[in-house]
Amino acid sequence: MSCVTYGMAWCAKELALKFINGTHEEAYAKLRRYCKDLVNTNPHTIAIIERDDDSKFKWIFISYSASAVGFAHCLPILGLDGTHLKSKYLSILLAATCVDALGSLYSLAFAVVDAENDANWLWFLSTLRKHVLEPHASENLENGTLVLLSNRQKDLIDGVASVFPGLPHGYCLYHLKENFHRQFKNVELKKLLWRAAQSIEKEDFDTALQEMRGINAASASWLLAHAPHTTGALGGVILRRTSLRPSHV
Repeated sequence: MSCVTYGMAWCAKELALKFINGTHEEAYAKLRRYCKDLVNTNPHTIAIIERDDDSKFKWIFISYSASAVGFAHCLPILGLDGTHLKSKYLSILLAATCVDALGSLYSLAFAVVDAENDANWLWFLSTLRKHVLEPHASENLENGTLVLLSNRQKDLIDGVASVFPGLPHGYCLYHLKENFHRQFKNVELKKLLWRAAQSIEKEDFDTALQEMRGINAASASWLLAHAPHTTGALGGVILRRTSLRPSHV
């Protein structure tokens, strides 16, 4: 009796998927038409696709009309993150996610790009602001009540500072806590980190830092270097009240 090897099974699966779904190349070729259909059937939907100088796929940005209009009824918190797509061409998914009135995650916009870098984040954030936030959340932009939440990736930090100058930028406490614990490996310090992040008053923040210095003087300096009071406290409050963190998007 013949044995089906792993390679044979994999090839058979790929062939079956090709018959069912078509090829990746065929799907990419239909993207421009897909964007036109989205706009035609969902008025005010934003669907932008661009090609590079060789006429190859560069990036795509989509924000459905219902999502953009509904953002006015969500909490003014916007989570930003990117993740790898494990398809044939290994692209990057960038996403902007907020929290609705019931505390559930609410997808506002997403994009597919070739890499997670300065240029692509700047393009995504600029497109998000121009086509989605300015038409549907201009008041939040003008009065400074929109809060951006992300990890501490340099591309994101620079992009937010450039596209949303002056708006509060909170850092994901989950990522901050993991980095902090890897550095100091102390349970009491981790608890104090949460206290510092959740503090609303500067006095409470300073008290938590002073107790941290009593355990390890370097821990307070590390926290101040990675999340000053204006962003550290804000990030903690966001996470505590909404359970939103960038890795959830």
